[in-house]
Amino acid sequence: MFNPFRSITTRMTLLLVALVAMSILVMAGLGYTTVDRVTEESAKNRIDHAARTAAALVKASNPHRFTIRYDNEERPLAFQLVEPTASSTLELQPGDIELLRVIASVNEGSANFFRFRPETHDFERFVSTLLDANGAPAPNRAFGPSHPAHAALLSGAVHVGQVPMMGRLRLAYFVPVLADETRVVGAMSVDIGWVDDLIAPRNALREAIGLWAGVLLLVVASLGALIQNIELQPLRAIARFSHRFVSGEPERDVPGRGRGDEIGDVAKGLARVIALQSDLERHAFSDPLTGLGNRTRHFADVAALLAEGGSGALLMLDLDRFKETNDAFGQGAGDELLMRARDIILAELEDGDRLARLGGDDFMVLTRRVSEAQALANRLMFRLAEPIQLPQGEVHSGCCIGIVLLPEHGSSAEEAHRKVELALREAKNRVRGACVVYHEALNETVQSRMKLARLLRQALENDEIILHVQPQIDLRNGKLHGFEALARWTHPTLGPISPGEFIPVAEANGLIPALGQRVLDQACAIARQWRDANFQFGRLSINVSPIELGQPNYVTQLREALARHNIDGSLLCLEVTESVFLKQDEADVTTLFRALRELGLRLSLDDFGTGYSSLEYLNRLPLDELKVDRAFVQAVNADPRKRNLLAGIVALGKGLGLEIVAEGAETEPELAVLRELECVVVQGFLIGRPVLPLMAPVEGERLHGLYRLAPATSRKQLTKPRVA
Repeated sequence: MFNPFRSITTRMTLLLVALVAMSILVMAGLGYTTVDRVTEESAKNRIDHAARTAAALVKASNPHRFTIRYDNEERPLAFQLVEPTASSTLELQPGDIELLRVIASVNEGSANFFRFRPETHDFERFVSTLLDANGAPAPNRAFGPSHPAHAALLSGAVHVGQVPMMGRLRLAYFVPVLADETRVVGAMSVDIGWVDDLIAPRNALREAIGLWAGVLLLVVASLGALIQNIELQPLRAIARFSHRFVSGEPERDVPGRGRGDEIGDVAKGLARVIALQSDLERHAFSDPLTGLGNRTRHFADVAALLAEGGSGALLMLDLDRFKETNDAFGQGAGDELLMRARDIILAELEDGDRLARLGGDDFMVLTRRVSEAQALANRLMFRLAEPIQLPQGEVHSGCCIGIVLLPEHGSSAEEAHRKVELALREAKNRVRGACVVYHEALNETVQSRMKLARLLRQALENDEIILHVQPQIDLRNGKLHGFEALARWTHPTLGPISPGEFIPVAEANGLIPALGQRVLDQACAIARQWRDANFQFGRLSINVSPIELGQPNYVTQLREALARHNIDGSLLCLEVTESVFLKQDEADVTTLFRALRELGLRLSLDDFGTGYSSLEYLNRLPLDELKVDRAFVQAVNADPRKRNLLAGIVALGKGLGLEIVAEGAETEPELAVLRELECVVVQGFLIGRPVLPLMAPVEGERLHGLYRLAPATSRKQLTKPRVA
């Protein structure tokens, strides 16, 4: 719809007219106010003069009939009869008409006598010089309480102001006529003419002001619009050029650049913007390394396809071993790998397919060939799995791919991208070189994890996480070596939830510090209770996540927990995994471990052999214990190579002065091999399952009676029902 206020000419003209109108109004207002004030003062002086004149003439012509009362300024306040009687009334007297005519002539108005009628409370005019429209004497009429002067006259006071007469208004001065001090018998009025005649000059001035103001504003508006229209022609030309440029028309010279005024400055600025436009577009929509479309370009392409109602497939690729390439050869090699991957992917695409890099080693392919999406993914995985020759060396990369179909799996670019990430995540969780097409179960899995995270937060707030303890036995004497504290969660409605489910959820949702604090506090409380009960439990082991160790105040938390429960640090053993070496600098880890040792805590390397396994760290870090993962213990009796590997681990640990604890012993043959290899501290279901801390003393007595004789045959003879 046309909007005239979008025009600069219109707005500036209106502004100019408004300013001129304001100036006219101010000046005209001042003139009009002055005329109005002068008119009022003139009318006031005239009516005052008329009253004084009337009083003087009455006094001079009828001294035997009236006496005059005056105020301080000699204005008449009342006429009083000289010889009043109880029944005094005003009647027409010889000479009254001539007197009124003289008064009216002198004042250029009219004069009237009224008599008061007590029975009706009206003032009746009985003599007047007022003429009607035809020039004949006006009929005598009476006025009552509705008349503006009635109340004042009835109280014996004068009235000055506008009063109605013959359907119009006259400016009159009413003087009461009194028989004595208070009794009103009539009134006399003089006026100076019709009100509209008195203010006629003022009204004429107002009309003249309005007329000439309108003419002046019309002239100003016309001239202003014409001048501005001429001056703004170059600016309109620049605006038309800008619209054509934005619409994609071929570039032309910006009009107005030769001008030396502000419009010329605008034209020159626009020319510079156009010169930079291609650079801005490249930076806004392309990846600086590969030259492909970036995240913004990719989302815009997907949104455009969905907006036009088209169909397509979205493939998200994540390169394998990209971080390893960066770590091994440097960032330059990683960048070169991305460039080679870009060329390989582009070689498999056809016209109309779009390739973008979202960042890192993630590529996005948008294709309209929905039926060929799976085949395209297979070709890409095959090509990227081939060795890639870099200047720094040969790299074996490969990729994982997630696929979504459009619009089936997403009605918006954001939804499609979220779902393709879920598909890619599932592919990466399987094996290297996997491809997964999105299905609704993936979303359900995410929702389930979110629900579990919410429930876990509530569980931490409601103290639903409790500790069970699993014994560790010294096979040489059957004594307890210690217990491992294991977090257990039983939800009020869902029942027991495995640590394998809620620990990853806690790691993914930042709940590990809170969970670790809860476990530490319970473990300290349990150790205090056992110590006070004189239960010789050895020490209580706690699993500590690398996330916890990365907290800047972790040592302080430990110190405060030990002090809060009044226990010595030697009652606790912290089990850390080898991944801590990957997440933190070696110097930081060493400093942290020494601070923990100063608190009296024992340090155990958990899951040895399944992760980084740096022998240098084992040699330099202040560790007390090496805990062999159950993967090396399971079926060790049936596999000579596994037996030899376990023997080497045990020998390595002993050579470094570390105490060896084997976990996962579940069968008698496995236990026998551990005895033979002199791995005397054992933990596993064969020894004892996790129990509540309250049952730990009973479990300790059972195990001591079961294992105080070393030979396995003796153990079989002493077997009792196990507390589980």
